[in-house]
Amino acid sequence: MKKFLITLLLVCMIIPMAAADDLSSMTYDQLIALRDQINAEIVSRPEWKEVEVPVGQWKVGTDIPAGTYRVYAPKQALINVWRNAPQDYSNNGLLVNQIITAGTEFGRLILEEGWIFTNSKPVIFSPPSALGF
Repeated sequence: MKKFLITLLLVCMIIPMAAADDLSSMTYDQLIALRDQINAEIVSRPEWKEVEVPVGQWKVGTDIPAGTYRVYAPKQALINVWRNAPQDYSNNGLLVNQIITAGTEFGRLILEEGWIFTNSKPVIFSPPSALGF
């Protein structure tokens, strides 16, 4: 019985090391693709409630999954959504330019693949309610 338990313990210790080796053998592009798949799966789960989006510039479909979100600002924040590239005012390039007052919500924000989302302060993304508001 002791041999069985020791063998089981060793197997349990080796499995995580094998998984770590699998990740270290992946290319950078493979790791990014895996991260994107994990992010998309997390967002699609009913358990997902919200995620904080740090200050920055985010490409929809790469950094943020395309979809519809509610956006809440703990502190006053400026959010922008660009169709093609930041600062592209041609051909209706600026889709959203909104200051969200601290402690309030923007409402529904639809983000499509390839768009760029920028925010001046961290904001909270959460799935919209069942009614779509």
